[in-house]
Amino acid sequence: AHGVDYPTKPINFVVSLTAGGPSDVHARILAEAGAKELGVPIVVVNKGGGAGAVAASFVAKEKPVFEGN
Repeated sequence: AHGVDYPTKPINFVVSLTAGGPSDVHARILAEAGAKELGVPIVVVNKGGGAGAVAASFVAKEKPVFEGN
């Protein structure tokens, strides 16, 4: 939508692996840089297990951050 400031709400950055590993560390570095650029918090959410199925299910059930016209 033209003229709409996006994003206005915190962003969930879902990582399909457990916390503490290299993927988690990289996600947190990217989230910090992205938050500075976008001006909104980016929260890293770790959902490990099920070869990514747990994370995919979590994302599928989330409410959309932005809904177009």
